[in-house]
Amino acid sequence: MKLVLAIVQSQDADRITETLVGMGYPGPTRINTVGGFLRRGNVTLLLGTEADRVDQLIEIVREHAEASADPNRPDAHRATIFVLHANRLLRV
Repeated sequence: MKLVLAIVQSQDADRITETLVGMGYPGPTRINTVGGFLRRGNVTLLLGTEADRVDQLIEIVREHAEASADPNRPDAHRATIFVLHANRLLRV
């Protein structure tokens, strides 16, 4: 089991969440956050999933974040993703 924390731009968060739910991932927890050099608003998505589904999840985030990337700034990133080991996931 893995815990994925994906920090994404606010404008990308809804598309990413809708796609993840449509692909059968349980709805991620959404936390509005602020960070980075310019202290711009972003969204942190927390999602527990099976280890074998992590690569697909990362690809979904990548596709939706890159779709709105600025072509004039190819070095700018649109998402930061952390994948952590989770001993157990409970939904009560």
